Amino acid sequence: MHRSTFGLLAGVLVLSLCASGCGLIMDTAIDSAGEEVGESIGQQIAAEITGPLYRVYAWPLMAAYFWAGGYWLAWHPYQPGEWTKWKHEVEEAESEEGAPKQPLFVEKAFIKRNDDGSEWWRIKAFQQNPEDTVVFEALFAADRTHVVRMLGKIGTNPVENITFKEGENTFPAPNAFEESVLAKHSVGTVEMASGTVTWSTNHVRFKAHDASGQADFFFSDQVPGGLVKYQFSNNQGNSYKILLDGHGAGATSELGAH
Repeated sequence: MHRSTFGLLAGVLVLSLCASGCGLIMDTAIDSAGEEVGESIGQQIAAEITGPLYRVYAWPLMAAYFWAGGYWLAWHPYQPGEWTKWKHEVEEAESEEGAPKQPLFVEKAFIKRNDDGSEWWRIKAFQQNPEDTVVFEALFAADRTHVVRMLGKIGTNPVENITFKEGENTFPAPNAFEESVLAKHSVGTVEMASGTVTWSTNHVRFKAHDASGQADFFFSDQVPGGLVKYQFSNNQGNSYKILLDGHGAGATSELGAH
C-alpha cells in the first residue's frame, strides 16, 4: 500500500459537511482531521494491516459518503444495484512540483435491500495499482442510524470482518436537502460534460458561516444519487472536487455480503 494513496484518500473527509434549515455548515477542522487520519495510517503502512487499522480508516470514509457526502444529502435516490464512480482532484495554492499524481477514484454502490429494510452499500477507493484498492461494504439498519455489520479489504489482504465497540457504529441524525433550501441556494442550470455525456445540472451553492469558503453542488436526476460534481474551495486558493466518471446498475457484493 503506497503512502500517497492514503494521503489522497484522506481528502475525501472534506465531504463531511452538515446541513441545517438555514444552510450548509462548513467545519474548517475537517481539513486537519483528514490530514491527521491520513498521516496516522501512512505511518503504519510498513506494518501488518490489522483490524484496528481498518477501523481507523473505515469510519471516516463511510461517514464522508453515507452521512453528509451523498447518502443523507442525496438529491436523487439510488435504487438497488445502482452505482456511481467519481474522480477526485485536490488543488493546493502552494503545492510543490513533482511527479504527476495518479487519479483517485471512488465508487459508491447500493448492493441490496433486505426484507427487514436494512441495506448493504459499498464504498471502493482505488488508483491504478491493485494494491492501492480499499473496499468497505456496510449493512445499514433500516432507519439508517447505525451500521449492523461491516466488511473491509485493503489491497491484496483477506476480507476482514470489522467490529466496533458499543456506540461506535452509530451515525448522527440523518439530514436531507429540503426543496426550500435548494431553491434558496440555487445558482441556476449549468450544462456539464462528464466523459462523452453532457448533463443539465442544477447548481446549488452554500457559503461557510465564517466566510472561509464555499461548497458547490451540481445535481442531475439522471444520475443515481444525483451528484454530478461537488467542489469545496477556501479563501487560501485550495480546492477539493469530485466529478462523475461513470454510473450504472447491476452492482453486487465484492466481499461476500449477504
